Amino acid sequence: MDKNIKRLAEIKSHRAWCITVIEYISEVDNSAAYMLSNFKAIVEATYKRRNLGGLKILKKDLAEMVGDLSSYHQSVLSKLIIMSTNEPLVDLRKEAECIVLKGYIDNDDDYRFLNNFLDYLIEDNDTKEIRKINQILDQYYDSLKPNTENTKN
Repeated sequence: MDKNIKRLAEIKSHRAWCITVIEYISEVDNSAAYMLSNFKAIVEATYKRRNLGGLKILKKDLAEMVGDLSSYHQSVLSKLIIMSTNEPLVDLRKEAECIVLKGYIDNDDDYRFLNNFLDYLIEDNDTKEIRKINQILDQYYDSLKPNTENTKN
């Protein structure tokens, strides 16, 4: 019985997190309102099915959208989320730090994430970290180019 109560509490927490993010982003970015209303319907349907895994995936998708917000809006949203769920907004810095410490990018998702995080850093004027992330992004981008020197006659 305790396990079911804990699971239900987790499901409710993920739903609250998702709804808070959707409503806030809709408020600050009218152009995303239609897409987010559809996203909200998916969150609600997933919640009604008590699909914890589905809510976790939706939460991760929304966390990526949060990365597109300015640092000011991320700060406001973080406070709202803590008030509604008692858990922090995604720690973008920590996620970026993991990739940067590795020194390279494994996949397109990490590339997109770091590219969005770079915009966040530019707003905060964190030049040291910007240089390091740009270096890693360039390495990954260069690795995707075909090796043209070996194909020349």
